[in-house]
Amino acid sequence: MGALIIAVFCLVFYEWFKMVINSNFSVLSKLIWFFIGLTYIAIAFRNFWTFSLQPGGNHLLMTILVLVWASDTGGYLFGMTLKGPKFAPAISPNKTWSGVAGGFILTWIVAHIIFTFTVHFTLHDLYKSALIAFSISILAQFGDFLESWVKRQFNVKDTSNLIPGHGGFMDRLDGVIAVGFALSISKFYGYEIAKILGG
Repeated sequence: MGALIIAVFCLVFYEWFKMVINSNFSVLSKLIWFFIGLTYIAIAFRNFWTFSLQPGGNHLLMTILVLVWASDTGGYLFGMTLKGPKFAPAISPNKTWSGVAGGFILTWIVAHIIFTFTVHFTLHDLYKSALIAFSISILAQFGDFLESWVKRQFNVKDTSNLIPGHGGFMDRLDGVIAVGFALSISKFYGYEIAKILGG
């Protein structure tokens, strides 16, 4: 798992570096953007690396990935089906309030199923899985909004074309990176989440 984390970090860093270098910003602006992005990405992946070295860490990482993707999937399905008012049209024109709610709902369902089999949650623990699902989903969606805003600053649609038809690794992992970063800067919160997710 450690080698995979390093490989993905290198790919994401490459995408960020290339996007900054190819921008029309001044040299000073490029340097500022470069170090901001590098810090954000490095902190997140350092946290993933730390998790991978701990007992149950790989399970924790896989759980985070599944929950973030559940949030993305729920947001897409609910948003496409129910549509409704836009959440932040100036940043992400396709994101709706129904999509935001759908991301949380599906994350909650998937989280409770996972925790039922890993840490023996029951219906009495629905509030626990809800708190974790809400945190993960909000962070993941924030990461999506953040990257959408950044790409607008750089006037690009995708961070790269490394994944044909899906853009770059950063496009696919924006929510995961946001979760990793948030868990890093809040050690107590990250420790508590890790205890539950890691079982």
